Amino acid sequence: MSDIDADGLPSGPFCPRCGGELDREILPERASLRVALVCPAHGAVSLADPFTRGGA
Repeated sequence: MSDIDADGLPSGPFCPRCGGELDREILPERASLRVALVCPAHGAVSLADPFTRGGA
């Protein structure tokens, strides 16, 4: 069973460089939201654009 963090989410994912746990950041933009996984020591590791608002 995985550990649960202060936000109620399972621990991880982890930085591929140092193995430290990545922080989750929500980045609102004009017509979408982006989710970033950020290592406190190495910066952004992953950026996803899972939701888009409005028409194409």
